[in-house]
Amino acid sequence: MSLCHLYYKHTTSHHVKAILEYFKSSVSIDISVRNEIDTCEIYIIELEEVDKDISLKVKELFKQKLHSLIYFIVPQKHNLMFFQLSYLLNAKNLILQNMNTEKAIERIIEDQKISTEETLQQLVGKADFATLSFMIYKNMSLEQVSGKLLKDFRCETLESFQNTILNQLDVQGLLSKDGEIERAISIKNGFPKKYSVTSVSLMNDMKIMYVDELSSLKESTLDLISSRIAFVELLKEKLLQKDIANNGFDAITINIQNFEKLQNELAVLPLEELLIDLLGFIKSILEKKVVFAEIAINFYVILFEEMNEDEINNLANNINAQIINYISSQMYKPLIDIYTLNLNSLDLSEILSTLNHIMKVDLSQEEQNSIKIKHISKLESIIDEQSLLEDAFKYSSEIKLLNIYHGLVINTPSKILSIAKNTITIRFEALQGVVINLDQKTILQSAVFLHDIEAKVKKIDLTRRIVMLEKFKFLDTNINARRYSRVTTVNKTPISLFVSGVSLNGYIVDLSIKSIAIYAKYVPLVDTMQNENVSLTFNIPNPKAELGFSRLNVEGTVIAVIIDSNQDTCKIICDIEEYNTHDSLLIQYIYDRQKELILELKKSAQLH
Repeated sequence: MSLCHLYYKHTTSHHVKAILEYFKSSVSIDISVRNEIDTCEIYIIELEEVDKDISLKVKELFKQKLHSLIYFIVPQKHNLMFFQLSYLLNAKNLILQNMNTEKAIERIIEDQKISTEETLQQLVGKADFATLSFMIYKNMSLEQVSGKLLKDFRCETLESFQNTILNQLDVQGLLSKDGEIERAISIKNGFPKKYSVTSVSLMNDMKIMYVDELSSLKESTLDLISSRIAFVELLKEKLLQKDIANNGFDAITINIQNFEKLQNELAVLPLEELLIDLLGFIKSILEKKVVFAEIAINFYVILFEEMNEDEINNLANNINAQIINYISSQMYKPLIDIYTLNLNSLDLSEILSTLNHIMKVDLSQEEQNSIKIKHISKLESIIDEQSLLEDAFKYSSEIKLLNIYHGLVINTPSKILSIAKNTITIRFEALQGVVINLDQKTILQSAVFLHDIEAKVKKIDLTRRIVMLEKFKFLDTNINARRYSRVTTVNKTPISLFVSGVSLNGYIVDLSIKSIAIYAKYVPLVDTMQNENVSLTFNIPNPKAELGFSRLNVEGTVIAVIIDSNQDTCKIICDIEEYNTHDSLLIQYIYDRQKELILELKKSAQLH
């Protein structure tokens, strides 16, 4: 925003310097030597005294400036003419000499924001301002983004919108000439969608650009219902028709279970192409379909009418067999899970609830045993680890090795050098090799794998940096699922956990700035801890402290409880609340411990 400070011959207010420094696009002008001033958004007027001549001059300067925010700094000696002048110029506010300057600046910023919104609402219309997706430009610079547009693009601030979305819109041409363009825009954790951007010039060098969503690339390519709301409305209509015509009503669901893994390891466009190709293939083999709908980005429902139980199951088995054949020839392999669902005796809420349970893979035992639901297959039962490794070798796919050393994640790139019937030989980096040798196993990761694959060491050569691996098996979970770097403590570190007035003592397994894993003796209290808020108390080394350690008290939430098979001990994982992450002692300890562990590994690597 532009700001102009006006004074008459002298400026003495202590507010002025701070205000001018804060508002970068600001100028200071002596009106005793000027007969006109440029148009600015904000004016700060400082007059040590006001007489008739000064008053007339100031009024003349502001004759054509009706929409600016004007502030007067109240002088030590003020008279009635001063207040009359501020009233005539419709001053927004007065800045007193003893006012806190920061408060004055905050007030100016808030006033400017409100004034801009009021002006825009007058130009655009209140209804459009509240409900439409648009951007406002002033003097070729982005001034404001509507709340709906920020929400549509999952941005919290103007700055985040500029950083993640604006470069994709590429509206420079529309700034110089009004018109309409179409753009494909990628939103975080989603696929590109088509949008039209229409530019309309307003007064005062302002432009409004309306942003409207067109059909998504997937939807237009596949004739796919990609709106959950549209699917629910269509489902209501089909249920009403079923009651009238007594038609049979069934569904086949397709769940891509490793979608998150694919999303993390592939760029947006290659993943979109993979998904469009897969869904296009599925669509090509469908028979008698009524609806093909996307419920979530990895979950699809196909509706059928007038098919008996044998027909729907045979169709699902046929779809499953053809999908398996299709995916086996692809480089990247989605993990497909297929269910059939008889909808004849279910109402709308029951259908939606069941679909949600299938999507989240949390069907109850009763639902799993229901004759209405049938699980057709999981792709991983057909495609084994060895075939995926052979594909990785065939396509020269990028492989990563993952090991955990005292909580520290060692994750480096690798390459398959050769492959035999039950073994593969791969290359590793020095630090990784040290940990592989200690563990006698490693985890293989790649976008072409359905899950991470654990492998045992058959033979390792630390000098040549190659290892022969065998005994491969899929891992159901990612051992590095916790997002932040973890470390174990140097010595066995006691920790006390307090929940609902009861305490439990154990030892720290590992910790990060966002989580702590605790090893403890199993007690019945553990069964009720999931998602409970807890307090954690423990000591960490601190050379600067008098006793050589500091006691930390942190708040957190239990996110996982893992009980051993004998129910003697358990592992409790807690997320630490956000404000605890600012504790410099904890951050410094984790950082120092990481350096120690890396130094240990480097020394071990040098020995070989």
